[in-house]
Amino acid sequence: MKKNAIYKNNNNYAYDDLIKAGLVFIAFMAAFLAPDKYATILKDSFVSAYLSVSVFVAATLFLIYGAGFFLKFDIAKFGQGRPKAQVIMATVLGALPGCGGAIIVLTQFVKGQISFGSVIAVLVATMGDAAFLLIASEPKTAALVLSVSALAGIVTGYIVDAMHGPDFLRPILSQKEIGKTHQFKIEKKVTWMHMAALVVMVPGVVLGGLMAFQYEVPEKLEVIVGICGAFTMLAIWVMLKGKSPVSNYTSANDKRSFVKHCLDDTAFVSVWVVVAFVLFEFCVQVLGLDLKSLLAAAGVFLPLMAVLVGFIPGCGPQIIVTTLYINGLIPLSAQVANAISNDGDALFPAIAIAPKAAIFATLYSGLPAVLIGYVFYFTVG
Repeated sequence: MKKNAIYKNNNNYAYDDLIKAGLVFIAFMAAFLAPDKYATILKDSFVSAYLSVSVFVAATLFLIYGAGFFLKFDIAKFGQGRPKAQVIMATVLGALPGCGGAIIVLTQFVKGQISFGSVIAVLVATMGDAAFLLIASEPKTAALVLSVSALAGIVTGYIVDAMHGPDFLRPILSQKEIGKTHQFKIEKKVTWMHMAALVVMVPGVVLGGLMAFQYEVPEKLEVIVGICGAFTMLAIWVMLKGKSPVSNYTSANDKRSFVKHCLDDTAFVSVWVVVAFVLFEFCVQVLGLDLKSLLAAAGVFLPLMAVLVGFIPGCGPQIIVTTLYINGLIPLSAQVANAISNDGDALFPAIAIAPKAAIFATLYSGLPAVLIGYVFYFTVG
C-alpha cells in the first residue's frame, strides 16, 4: 500500500508545526504593527471569531463529547453483527458532529466488519467540524441540515448495498497496514496552554452570551478577552502535533482527556473561522467587493458550487462555507448541498487505505447532494 503524505512519521511534521507557528506569529505581529486599516481587520476578526463563535463551539463540544464520555456507549461495536442495521448505525455515527465517527466506519469497512453502503451512508451524513459551528450559531438550522443529511445517508446507503453488495471495492489489507492509519502521536495530557484557555473561556462565555442577547459590554474588556482567547486557541492549534494544518481527523482509539479533546477541536474550528472572517473583511474593506452580490450572481449554480467545495478533503473549506451561510452570503440550499457532499477529514484516511472506495464514495455522496440541494433551492431558496 502506498503511504499517503498524511501518514508520515510524526518527526516529519516539524515543518508543519513550524509553518503553523510562523503563521500565528505573523498574524499577531501584523495585528499590532501593521497600518491601522489592516491591524483593525485582524483584531476585529480575532475578537469576533472568539466571542461570537469559539466560546459557543466550545460549549457545544463540552455538551456533545461529555454525553459520549459519561454514557460510554460504543455505537460502532453495537452495529457489528447486525448487518441490516449497519447502514443506520453508520449514519448515526456520521451525523455526530466531527469526523471521528466517519473514520471509525471506514476502519471497520477495511476490516470487513461493515458494508460499502455503510461507508456511503456515513460520508453522506457527516458534516465534519462545520457541524459544531452551525450548531453553536443556528441550532434549529443545524437540526434541519443534520436530519436531512442523515435521511439521505440511510436511503443512499441501502440503495448502494442493493446495487453492489457489502464487499464492493473492499481492499485486502493486513492488520499491520490498517494500523498505519492510526499512527498519530497524540499528546493526551492537558497542557498549561489548555488551562490558560479554560481560564479565558469563562469570561469569554459570559461576554459572548451577553453580546448574543444584544447587551452592551465594555469595549476594552471585549477586546482584551477576545484577543487573549483567540491567542490561546491559535496556540493550541500550533501545539497539535502530528496534525496537518488543514485537517482535524482523530483515530478510533483516541485517548485524549475529555477537556483536551474539546479544546483541541475548538482550536481547529477557531482557526478556520478566523481565516474566513479575515478573508471576508479583507475583500469588503480593502478590495471593496460586494461578496453577497457576487455570490448571488452565481444564482442557480450556487448549490453545485457548494457540492464541488464539499469534494475537497478536510474540514477547513467546509467551515468557510458554513461561515458564509451564517453571515447570510449563501442560501440554505448551498449549505445543505455542501453538508451532504462534504466528507470532512474522513476522506484523508479513506484515500490512504482504500483509494478506489474513497473515490466512488465521494462521487456517490455528490448525487444526493445535488438532488437535495436543488430541491431546497427551488422550494426554500
